[in-house]
Amino acid sequence: MNDVMEQIKTLSATLDEETTRFHPTGRLLLLGSYESVFLKAVKRKADLLGIDCDLTQYPCSPYKAVVVDRETVPSDIKLTAEVDIDHSYSQGMSSVSQATLALLLALDLVHAKDITIVGRGHAVQNLAKYLTLGNATVTVAHSKTKSLLQATMEGTGDDLVKSFYNGCLEYLTVPNEYLFYDVFPDARLVQTNADTKTVNLKSKSRFPTIMCRSIDARQVGLSEATNVLYLDDCVEGREEAKNRQRLDDKWEVISGDIMGRAIEGTPMVFTGTRYSLYDPIGRVQEHAQREGWAWRAIEIPALDLVTDESNYEYEREGKKVFTTAYFREQRELLSAEQFESEFQQQPFEAKGLLFNKDELNYFFELPPDREPDTIIAVGDTAESGSDSTSMPVAVIYGTEVYIVDVIFDDAPAEVTKPECAKCLISNKVASATFEANNAGQYYARDVDQIIRDRGYSVGIRTKRTISNKQTRIEFASDNIKKNFYFKHPSTYKRGSQYWNFMKEVTTYTRSGKVPHDDAPDSLSLLENEIRMLSGGKVEVFKRPY
Repeated sequence: MNDVMEQIKTLSATLDEETTRFHPTGRLLLLGSYESVFLKAVKRKADLLGIDCDLTQYPCSPYKAVVVDRETVPSDIKLTAEVDIDHSYSQGMSSVSQATLALLLALDLVHAKDITIVGRGHAVQNLAKYLTLGNATVTVAHSKTKSLLQATMEGTGDDLVKSFYNGCLEYLTVPNEYLFYDVFPDARLVQTNADTKTVNLKSKSRFPTIMCRSIDARQVGLSEATNVLYLDDCVEGREEAKNRQRLDDKWEVISGDIMGRAIEGTPMVFTGTRYSLYDPIGRVQEHAQREGWAWRAIEIPALDLVTDESNYEYEREGKKVFTTAYFREQRELLSAEQFESEFQQQPFEAKGLLFNKDELNYFFELPPDREPDTIIAVGDTAESGSDSTSMPVAVIYGTEVYIVDVIFDDAPAEVTKPECAKCLISNKVASATFEANNAGQYYARDVDQIIRDRGYSVGIRTKRTISNKQTRIEFASDNIKKNFYFKHPSTYKRGSQYWNFMKEVTTYTRSGKVPHDDAPDSLSLLENEIRMLSGGKVEVFKRPY
């Protein structure tokens, strides 16, 4: 955004200089209503540049340059191309189109870009034509939407909500260079309420035009978002972010109560610091992908990942702030975890991920024209109601281990036992080992019986583990990342058991401070089983050819 504003300032200064130097001899005629927002803005600019101009509703001469507000003059007005400098009645680009095109070109936002133009009137005249000549894909949409729509802002903490509310009032009440009512002349302020943090424009209604609420405050029946739903800083800080249960509870409120305030099609904007992979921003991205929403994530680190320079430096009251030196100093003062999450938009788990998805091996199909050495499975049964039964199935070719199927389900045992039996049969598993801790041995016995009842035979045994789970996973990780191959994400559906299995694997952290680790633990049991079968060597079954 800083780059855009700087480019606008630079281009504006250049255009002002050219306008002052080349404006035609004689006075400038502004043709249209005295109440025209457009013409009043042009006159303010002309006055600043020292250009004499007259504002009238009726054409008269002599004028060598005319700017027209076509909506406020008689329809039979005719101007020659020589005096029609904004091309209101002649071929060419409007001044707004020219300025917009110049800005987009300066920002390198034309070539091979997707651009939407909102409006079909004179202001955007010929803009689409010249954008397409620049190899842009252009969509032109109508601007005739409802002028007053409801917007809801949600944030964490009363102080943040109050600050946002006061900021909205400032735009509506305090004169600025860019006047709100110049853009939205009908949106007059009619009611505010500092207690409920609500604003009504144009008229009072059941649902306020703007409502600012804390995330934990009651929403049902009080607000409706038809224009935008904006959520700011949904997580209070690092300590809350480290509490997975609090994040789960907050997402339940946001996804159920707050997002339910937005009618279908309403844009939603989430902003905040990416403390955790499980924060609301991460959750809504995952939800948007799963539901096929159109969405975009903008992540701007404080220090650029390539140049290591500040992305936020600007001048405030003549002094540079958020400089490169400032951010580098913060990097020295803070822990790596804290700096990466608070300044670089890198969730703190990411640095401690044991199985980063970019470090894993993937496959689309099994090796052709090769017979596997064996097919085995390892089952880690659920120990509590919140745990999942996890059983990866491995097809082994020498040192290569392909995870072709998984059972990963938090359903009760009466559901997962038949699932495991079916999975073992369909994958032609030679042997399966179930962890014998707790009720694992009885679980394995029942799975074996189901398989026998269906006329099949699988070598099923149980094995008790005594090693620390976290240590076991850490010990197995190198071999898993080196020799294990997982299905490519494009080959299975989101929300499937394989997808949920991989999600838990790729979000497991070295700290082990996660509520669920069934998937990585079952992989560690599988890796251990393979090493035992091969006599403790990494090479599982050395083929004789």
